[in-house]
Amino acid sequence: MKTILNRIKNSEFFRNTAILSSGTTIAQAVSFLTAPVLTRIYGPADYGLLGIFSIFTSLVVALATFQYHNGIVVAENDDESRALLQISILITILVSLISGLAVAVGGNLIVKVYASEPLKGWLWLTPVSVFFQGLNQVFSAWAVRKKAFKLLSFNRISTALLAPAFSIVIGFLVMGVLGLFVGLVISQIIPTIRMSYFFLKQRDGLLEFDREELLKVCGKYVNYPRFTLPAGFLNIISNQMPAIILSHTAGVQAVGWFGLSSRMLGLPSTIIASSIGDVFRQRATKDYYGTGTCQPVFMKVFKTLVALALPAFLILAIIAPSLFEFFFGSQWREAGVITQILAVFYMAKFIVSPLSYMIFIANKQWISLLIDILLL
Repeated sequence: MKTILNRIKNSEFFRNTAILSSGTTIAQAVSFLTAPVLTRIYGPADYGLLGIFSIFTSLVVALATFQYHNGIVVAENDDESRALLQISILITILVSLISGLAVAVGGNLIVKVYASEPLKGWLWLTPVSVFFQGLNQVFSAWAVRKKAFKLLSFNRISTALLAPAFSIVIGFLVMGVLGLFVGLVISQIIPTIRMSYFFLKQRDGLLEFDREELLKVCGKYVNYPRFTLPAGFLNIISNQMPAIILSHTAGVQAVGWFGLSSRMLGLPSTIIASSIGDVFRQRATKDYYGTGTCQPVFMKVFKTLVALALPAFLILAIIAPSLFEFFFGSQWREAGVITQILAVFYMAKFIVSPLSYMIFIANKQWISLLIDILLL
């Protein structure tokens, strides 16, 4: 046992995972502990409206970098990685501006698609949300490449603190859904600005653009917009289609139930799997380019995820309705029923999602596209 503990202590992989996991655990603990307060201030209909807005913006965010940010970690050298970061930022700015124009021109159509008239009053936040989410994706990938795991950990904690803090304070002062939207946007803006400033002040040439280099790298990594972009877009549509259907057939309250269920089921993935996945990306990329294979670390992570997922999700599937009613209030019991239905799916997702980055490491993006077509 002492030998095993020493190996874990001296393992860079486990050390980096622990840093990210601790930050993510704190962040999600904050979200979990404040949820019973929030669900007693805001009802399912309020969360349903926020959920529909998040669904719409997530579709636009999928376009934000043309998925070039996924290449930042796996690029063969820092020059190419830096160019991919710059490309991603430029595309994010362009997509944000276009999204603002699209909302101004086609707002009524968007409202009709999502069957939610109140959504129209909040669509103007779309370009702001898309811009900062896009930047966060870009600099998070750069942080993984630079092994700035403490910064990533702090970023997740601050995001988790800001959203409920603003939502609770404003919710007590003002009736309605305003607090939820303010909390969401503030939690996207402030952590992203801090992380962007951290890297830009290092003067690592991130703002020194070379047009020829950018065009060259765009061509070399064209598989990201060619395959990863449509795959990511289809994946988001697949994940959010139930909420869109519920909005049309059962109303915005059902979207709120579904949203809380998805959020709680996603907690294990956010707390554990995403942290393992971030470290796996960096370590697997290093092993793959160094030795031609990363199978040992892949299998180690796979077995760990299976061992963690099976007991947790099976227990949740049994007690979910009573658990939701106790923690969130009687009006949220239906979210627990939905959780029972979705538990097995999220268990599989917990295991697969961190390892799916292997597709990018091996430059097999077409597999991701095929999988997402089948999933849709």
